[in-house]
Amino acid sequence: MAIFLSESEVAKLIDFPTAVDVLTDAFMSQAQGTASNRPRIRIPINGGTYNLMAAANLAKNVVGLKVYTASKNGAPMLIVLHAADGTGLLAIMEGGKISGCRTGAMSGISAKYMAKSGKHVLGVIGSGFQARAQILGVLAAVSVERVVVFSRNTEKVDAFVKSMASEIQVPISAVSSTDQLCAESSVVVLITNSSEPVVLTEQIRPGTHVIAAGNNTWLRNEFEPTLAAKASIVVVDDVDQARIEAGELMRASELGLFNWDRAVSLASVVSGIRKGRTSDKDITLFSSQGIGLLDVAVATHVYGQAKEKSLGAILGA
Repeated sequence: MAIFLSESEVAKLIDFPTAVDVLTDAFMSQAQGTASNRPRIRIPINGGTYNLMAAANLAKNVVGLKVYTASKNGAPMLIVLHAADGTGLLAIMEGGKISGCRTGAMSGISAKYMAKSGKHVLGVIGSGFQARAQILGVLAAVSVERVVVFSRNTEKVDAFVKSMASEIQVPISAVSSTDQLCAESSVVVLITNSSEPVVLTEQIRPGTHVIAAGNNTWLRNEFEPTLAAKASIVVVDDVDQARIEAGELMRASELGLFNWDRAVSLASVVSGIRKGRTSDKDITLFSSQGIGLLDVAVATHVYGQAKEKSLGAILGA
């Protein structure tokens, strides 16, 4: 019998360390050809878009879809899971917690496979609601000795740092400039909705791993196109989707600074087909758009846990 899970129920069934493991397994399945992703479909609506993200993980006998409207009224999300053998609907669940958890965990996985070895200073540019998931996701995947945060809104960043200080076990503080943040950090996360670059290529030190996680549209622009040219490797969560959503890479391609043949899927790095870095001096870049495969992977884990714990409302009962 199919079940429905609310956000509050989902939150009890997933955490960031678990999500890192679940997504790593999904990437391995994708590299082995038993999981597949389809680029996001956006349908215009009044004042926003209707978004559909579909994927299959045959290794788990699941196909699924995340669907949501995005507008000034927010982005309420639902994830629908079906059995891949055609036997029917498994679950419908609210997808906000899952989406945030998979986005942060994916950034953590990129750091695990692309950042230098050893302990890190994590620098985060942006202090909105998604910044929390980025910090928790990276902390779940690599060793971090402290976190520094920059935002142009000083009141907002101070409140954010205070809130995060009570949640994480490493020191966290605000810094006064992106220059200071880049000088101190070995992993830099960009998590903004800016239409102009929030970091300059010249600010990125050799050896830095950059995670650009705030943009999945041509309209936004978190880093300069020249960073794509300077990076030793450019990794995306899905190459086909990045071609139509990674605005910075699209601009870099148009300017002749980046060739799409250079784009490497994170699945290729996780599976060992490609190395995430070859030197401690490499600048590595991960451009994240968010893909349906990972929503489906986390939702599949949540569904399994819900069945074990007898959680969720039976649909049609």
